[in-house]
Amino acid sequence: MGAKEIVSIVSGSGEGDTGIYAGLVESQNRRIRSGYHSLIGSIGLSRSNAPAEEGESIFNGINVPNEGSTFSLEKPHTRLHGNVTTIEQDKQSKASQDCYMTGILFKATTATSEMPLIHITDGARAVITDCIFYRGDGQGDAPFIEVEAGSSAIIIGCAFIGTGTVANAVLHAGVITQVQIVGCSGRNVTAFGALTTTTASLL
Repeated sequence: MGAKEIVSIVSGSGEGDTGIYAGLVESQNRRIRSGYHSLIGSIGLSRSNAPAEEGESIFNGINVPNEGSTFSLEKPHTRLHGNVTTIEQDKQSKASQDCYMTGILFKATTATSEMPLIHITDGARAVITDCIFYRGDGQGDAPFIEVEAGSSAIIIGCAFIGTGTVANAVLHAGVITQVQIVGCSGRNVTAFGALTTTTASLL
C-alpha cells in the first residue's frame, strides 16, 4: 500500500483523487470503520458514564468503561466487569437480583456522604470481587455496602478505604452467615460489620 493510500484511509477522504481510485479508497475506508465498530461491539464496551443496560432477560454481561455510572440491576445474574473503572457515586447503586461485580472502584461524593454506595435488596445475592470502596475527606462515615435482611453477599479480595473513621464497611441486619467476607482490607474502618469472616461457601 502506498503512502497516498494510507493518508486517504486515515483522513477518510480521497485527497483530491477522482474516478476508480477514489472509489476503492472510500470502499476500503468503510470496511475499516465497519471492522472497528464490530470489534467494539464484540467486546461489549459501553460509552463513558452510560448506565448499565440489561438487554437480556438473564445473564447480561456488561464491560463497564473507565468512567462508569451508578446502576440499578433488575435482571438475574448480571455481570459487571470493570475496565480500570471508577464510578463516582452521585447516587446510590442498587441490585434487586443476583449479580456479580468485579474490578470496580466505587468512590463516594458529597451526594452519597450519608448513605451506602451499594444497596442489595429483595432477597438478591451479590458476589463482589476485587473492588475498592473509597470515602474521601468530608464524605461521611456511612457504610460502603448495605445488605438488607433476607439478601446476601459474598465479598472477596476487596478494599474499604476511608479518610475519617467508617464504623462498619457493611451494614447488615440479617443473619450474619448471609454476608461473608474473604481476604479483604480495611483502612480507617473500625469493623467489617455484622457478617462472617470465613472461607466457607454460601448455599
